Amino acid sequence: MKTFQKLLLLLGLFASTTLPQSAVLTPENSVIAKDINPAVFELPVLNWPIVAWKCRKLVHDTQDMADLTKTFYHISRSFMRNAEGIYKMYDGQGNKINGFTHQMLTIGMRHKAATRFVAGILECIETSRRFHRDVVKILQDTKLPVILVTNKDALTYQKTLQYYGLNSFAIKALVTKEPLSNEVLEFAQHADTPESYRTLVEEYQNAQPTDTIIHATGRKPAAEYYQSLKRIVGNKNIIFIDDSVENLTGFLSALANTDAAQYIALQYKNKAQLAKDFQKLGILKE
Repeated sequence: MKTFQKLLLLLGLFASTTLPQSAVLTPENSVIAKDINPAVFELPVLNWPIVAWKCRKLVHDTQDMADLTKTFYHISRSFMRNAEGIYKMYDGQGNKINGFTHQMLTIGMRHKAATRFVAGILECIETSRRFHRDVVKILQDTKLPVILVTNKDALTYQKTLQYYGLNSFAIKALVTKEPLSNEVLEFAQHADTPESYRTLVEEYQNAQPTDTIIHATGRKPAAEYYQSLKRIVGNKNIIFIDDSVENLTGFLSALANTDAAQYIALQYKNKAQLAKDFQKLGILKE
């Protein structure tokens, strides 16, 4: 299966540079489906001191300072890519925890010192990301409609949307919203659980899809996610851009032979490469 997916990716990448002249990509027949991180914005390691500086507003006494320090310690350990890391986090029933809000709520539930800080830290993180306006300009210069395709959860995306104005260049966004674990939901109901934590749980639970923010079925690279994208786009050509080869192959294999539309996979490496790929496709002037 992996060999088949790699072949599909190679074919997709090859097609992206050898489109026949009859297959012109226009704003009427094509869309760009672009991942958000790291091309549109990212949170590099060097920006974590900015997060910590912004979080100073959460400190009111020496106990807050001590507990906030412990919280950052727990978060840093959770972000480590190992068996105990956030990418391998499981609930009490053995289900993998996905979505940044859910992951942070889980950290707050498991570590008493962190509970009251989770909502505030999430806000500080979302306002500390590095926004790549130069990449956004490249997308805008193609004149093609842009759909943001991300594994960000619905609530985190809404916060990011408000701060960075992502709807200024993207017509829609496909996000995820997986159910919170029973542990988190029960913890939020405890009488001594901080109000900020309960409010964050309620905001997540109440996040609803809109005309421009669509909740996907599944998450990349699952076929269900790309089928959600297909339902949004209809019978149009899709230029799918992601930094992950796994996500690119998932896209190609999920939509192969579904109709006459073209499905083009481009791996994002940097803005110069992106512009070059767009020029080869004939959607960006040199």
